[in-house]
Amino acid sequence: MAGGLRRRFPAYNQTYRDNFIAAVRTNLTALSPTAKAVIHPSDQAARAIVPKNDLNCCAVYAPAVGLPWVAFNQNEWRQADLQFGVGGYNKVSLTTAQLHCEMRMLDFVGQATLAGNYVGISKLCCLPCGAVLALAGVNRRGCHGKGYETGWQYPQWLLNTPGALQAFLGAVAWPMYTDLSPESQRQCLSDLRISFKE
Repeated sequence: MAGGLRRRFPAYNQTYRDNFIAAVRTNLTALSPTAKAVIHPSDQAARAIVPKNDLNCCAVYAPAVGLPWVAFNQNEWRQADLQFGVGGYNKVSLTTAQLHCEMRMLDFVGQATLAGNYVGISKLCCLPCGAVLALAGVNRRGCHGKGYETGWQYPQWLLNTPGALQAFLGAVAWPMYTDLSPESQRQCLSDLRISFKE
């Protein structure tokens, strides 16, 4: 900076954190529609693979041509094959722990392919996943408006797409985020991610 002055960053403390998280949650709630009454055939396919509404979940994308894609929130495909007997699908495989199945689908198949198309999910999306899919232009049944006790991870698409993180954080929280030092920005995103664990 001119004259040797260093930029002064605001203190990232509990109050700043709480205000930031509240602002992001307000934005995500506005982005994420609640559940639609009609269940799409891709939702039915996902429910057939993972019928129980527990910590297991899968997402199904059926392109116009070729085999449908399926993604699990589990890290081990072998375990998923044995447990759910998945056959006749292209399998999405990523190694990031705690990445929800619809986020795996987005990162692996790609936003350019999924935008404007429908991704079926065996249960309703959590709040951050619903918002990310809305930003990516992916159609889905809706969200339940909460997080999961299993935690949440940012998909690569959100972190690597210009403007996506800004839209995810929203008009109130984005300036709060950009005012922070790089170290505090990392802590802020980590605290936000952990806050989705309900």
